[in-house]
Amino acid sequence: MTPLRQRILEDMQVRNLSPLTQASYVQQVSLFARHFKKSPEVLGPDEIRSYQVYLTNEKKLAPASVLIAVAALRFLYKVTLHKDWSVEDIIPALNWGGHDVRRVNPRPRTAHLNDMPGSRNPGKVCDSSATKNTGASINRRAKNHVSPLSHRSA
Repeated sequence: MTPLRQRILEDMQVRNLSPLTQASYVQQVSLFARHFKKSPEVLGPDEIRSYQVYLTNEKKLAPASVLIAVAALRFLYKVTLHKDWSVEDIIPALNWGGHDVRRVNPRPRTAHLNDMPGSRNPGKVCDSSATKNTGASINRRAKNHVSPLSHRSA
């Protein structure tokens, strides 16, 4: 095992990354190094950009697959190799499916429930602490529910 591989594995272990993530990152870094036939320690921003273009245009990988390689390279250069260049500028997170993967949705997940078709309160943000399901309301809904299986003819 190379010293670089040992260091990246240790960095991932102390950060409690899952074993599958560790294996994936090591594989991606290895593929990157094999592509240029050089150690990632001697490769820089130009090779990283070139590799991203290669994965996208020549290998025609799906954005999710390129994203895995990008995440691995960001970890390698930012955490393990402590590169002083701006990793975010050199290895940008991909715009995947119309959403920048670095952006975290500030609205809680329940806020989207009222935006569904047929909602009684479109556009209203739902606060989970304000919506209580009492036993009476659950029983009322269950009583009025008609199962599609109950109408089958024998």
